[in-house]
Amino acid sequence: MTVMALRLALDADEAGALVATLDDLVAAGEIAAIGHGAYTRVPWGPEMRPVVAAPLLDTVHGALTHLASRTRRKSCSVGLVSDFLGLSLEDVALSLQQLELTGLVSFNDANGEWAPIGTATARRVRKGIDEGIPPMHSPKR
Repeated sequence: MTVMALRLALDADEAGALVATLDDLVAAGEIAAIGHGAYTRVPWGPEMRPVVAAPLLDTVHGALTHLASRTRRKSCSVGLVSDFLGLSLEDVALSLQQLELTGLVSFNDANGEWAPIGTATARRVRKGIDEGIPPMHSPKR
């Protein structure tokens, strides 16, 4: 629902609380901004995991997924992602390292490239992280 639709549904004396209410709901993990003034309910409860906005990580992950899907190896280099996004190599490399810690991407030592992890694997890795178990890297073939 858009912020304007929410505002139009309120009486004039209730409108002053809209921004503060949205801020509280975002902080509690109940809703998330999806762009262009639109918000949506988060499909999990706040007791599970707070919603954190990380535009740089989201952009780097999206670019890696897009670019890797176009290669035969399903992976790509930091330089390719950096060039595609117009970001520095350092920013992209640090973002990919953070994404690896969250279980969304993996680094291949053999070719020096990064690859997005499949959803089932990512779910298992995140479950381990939530339970305090460090992620296990897949064995090399």
